[in-house]
Amino acid sequence: MDSDERVAALETAVQMQNDRFDALNAMLKQLLERMGPTPDPQNPPRIESPAESLPAVLTATVHSRLKPGVPTDFDGDRSKGRAFLNSCDLYIRLCPQEFVDDQAKVHWVLSYMKNDRAATFADRVLRQEAKTNLPRFGTWRSFRAVFIESFCPENEATYSLLRLESERYFQGRRTVEAYIDEFEQLVDLSGYTEALVVVLKFRRGLNPTIQDKIAELGRDRPADNDADACYATARRYDQNRLANEAFHTASSKRMTAPTSSTPASRPQPSRFSFAPIATPIAAPRPAPAPQPLSQGVPMDIDAQRARIPPPSCHRCGKPGHFKRECPLQYDIRHMRADEREDAIQELLARKDAVVEEPEPVAEKEEEDFQRRSE
Repeated sequence: MDSDERVAALETAVQMQNDRFDALNAMLKQLLERMGPTPDPQNPPRIESPAESLPAVLTATVHSRLKPGVPTDFDGDRSKGRAFLNSCDLYIRLCPQEFVDDQAKVHWVLSYMKNDRAATFADRVLRQEAKTNLPRFGTWRSFRAVFIESFCPENEATYSLLRLESERYFQGRRTVEAYIDEFEQLVDLSGYTEALVVVLKFRRGLNPTIQDKIAELGRDRPADNDADACYATARRYDQNRLANEAFHTASSKRMTAPTSSTPASRPQPSRFSFAPIATPIAAPRPAPAPQPLSQGVPMDIDAQRARIPPPSCHRCGKPGHFKRECPLQYDIRHMRADEREDAIQELLARKDAVVEEPEPVAEKEEEDFQRRSE
């Protein structure tokens, strides 16, 4: 191959390389146009989340991976109606791609209403739709309104208002956390919107000790219209109180722990062992002679009896006799009111009683008989 052919081959290769570069530049321009204008270093663009940057198909795939809990079967109990409706709302919000329209949502909720009043309600709705060939509820909102009226507690707002106006919502022996949970639920159901009223009712129901501490904070005391700050302050005091009680309990147990029952610590063996040194054995000492016992003081048997005071009368208070043996029991000055009344009744009874003495008829007849016989 001569030089001309080599030059022609090189030019052909260079031209092909230039064509490739032009194609790459065109692809880069298209990508830049799709990505938008060139970002300004002073105003960087907003970084989108991975879910926002994905296409719609991929986004649906990501959402479909969520596995929210399905609601349990509902029997129509009003005390469980609010929890069942909340579980249905959560599932619908987490998996919106599974519901084509509002009718699909309504029929999905009806599929869990299988027992008692709930089953009767679902059967009535489905029979009406079969007759009219039209949906019973036009929107999901209308179905929620009917469900709340039929299966949620009746007069929730009135009940909550009456409870807040009474003392039944007070904290009592509960923790502050449990008290706040119930109080927030009552405020939400009653429709209280004025922050000052909410704070006053909250502090009114608090434990008096915690309420006094909040009132004595001075400048650090939360504002009277800031309910969240009052909740946080009450929680902090309650947590400090519980921690202090736990500390004192542990300290008291540590101080009252029995020391005599603990096993004595054994002496640790020495690291170095030595042979024992033989010591001379001393002769035993003679036992001392027993000393004679002293005569001591004779025991006074009647000393204990002398300490016991003699019995005294419950009427006159003098010792030596009892009430039934009191010489003043017939003295009207020392009688009680009931005893005087009994004595008067007894005297009147004796006065009214008539004792008939027998006439000496037999003696007269005997005397007459003697006279006649003479």
